[in-house]
Amino acid sequence: MTGGADIQPVTMRAAGPVPSRVALASEQFSGLIDFLLPHARRDYSGLDAATLARYLDAFHATDTLADAWVTYLREHRGAGRRQVNQALESGTGSLTGPPPELSAFLRSVDQLPAVIDPARVEEGARCLRRIGAITITGFGMAAGFYLGAILPGSARALAASTRTVQHPARRLSETARFVLGTFAPGGYDRFGDGCKNATRLRLTHAAIRARLHQNWDTSIYGAPLSQADTLLAAMTFNVIPALAAARLGYRFTRHEQDCLAHFSACAAYRQGVPADLLTVTLDQQRAFIYFMLRTARGNLDPQSTRTVLRPLVTVSFPGLPAPVQPLARAILHGYGRLFFGDELCDRTGIPDTIAKHLIPLARPAITLLELARTRSRTIQALADKAASHRWNTLMPRTSRLMTEPDATHFAAY
Repeated sequence: MTGGADIQPVTMRAAGPVPSRVALASEQFSGLIDFLLPHARRDYSGLDAATLARYLDAFHATDTLADAWVTYLREHRGAGRRQVNQALESGTGSLTGPPPELSAFLRSVDQLPAVIDPARVEEGARCLRRIGAITITGFGMAAGFYLGAILPGSARALAASTRTVQHPARRLSETARFVLGTFAPGGYDRFGDGCKNATRLRLTHAAIRARLHQNWDTSIYGAPLSQADTLLAAMTFNVIPALAAARLGYRFTRHEQDCLAHFSACAAYRQGVPADLLTVTLDQQRAFIYFMLRTARGNLDPQSTRTVLRPLVTVSFPGLPAPVQPLARAILHGYGRLFFGDELCDRTGIPDTIAKHLIPLARPAITLLELARTRSRTIQALADKAASHRWNTLMPRTSRLMTEPDATHFAAY
């Protein structure tokens, strides 16, 4: 891994000075890159100038439609919140004389960009439901929580959240329920739970962003909860765990890879990423992930990382009996070690565990089952049936143990 003294900051200008958290060839996440994107250095070694400028611009850009509506709510106390819930449940047409800020915001909710194919989004969700629950939970935890605690921008934002630091178990359960809603059939349809909760999440983030601006150094971090951060975060519970699962033997055809990419693009758009920043092929998404990991200075804010990560690695999981808690933590730590590599885990405080050696032992069995599935329509049908049973029967039982998504409480900010 390259040391801090060898890191060369990016000095080119995009929408503003490039934040110092970005450094070409930082390689702070080399272990993760090697695991998740083993051919990235060969395939994505350079971005064209236009794409690079677009990604650098995104560090300074935010969800302006959500920001404008939250500003309106702050200036007109007591007005508008009911209209948001009414529009989400009954449609924008059910509103009478909504403020212009709300109308503009809801237009981004009512229609998907033409580049996103809803049928492929639905197929992508089916592919994600097929991944084993422990596998996608383990890699989702590593990507969605541990990675967020290490990347400098998200770590800084999370460290400022009392809810994240003091109540990690509740945050985990709320996020799990949020993700279940997006994976469900029709989850990202206009009136699906995934869409409604993602829309509320946009407003939550806008409210948090308004608070963070008071003590936020844009020369270091760019904008708080920027479009670049949101685009990567949107991938942490779909494409990134799918890429990690492929390293354990899960197989996705070219068509399924395309569908996963559309699902991820839809997730990003629903969370406030504008259409012109979306990546709609898996190859583009790999290139973006590689860019974000390769340029991230992961040791820029070690105090924020410690503040956020320590509660996560010692968390108690809702609904699990006390004797099982250490085993659950050890399994997730093992996925984290497999995901990031020992060097980064040692530096950031993700505990070592024998599980990192045991998890890969499942690869031959998974590979064999996946090979049989892709060659037999009967086995494919059985796999789909099993996945549907798991997600339609077992997961709702699990979600009943969980609280309402944090995103539904945006009005409190």
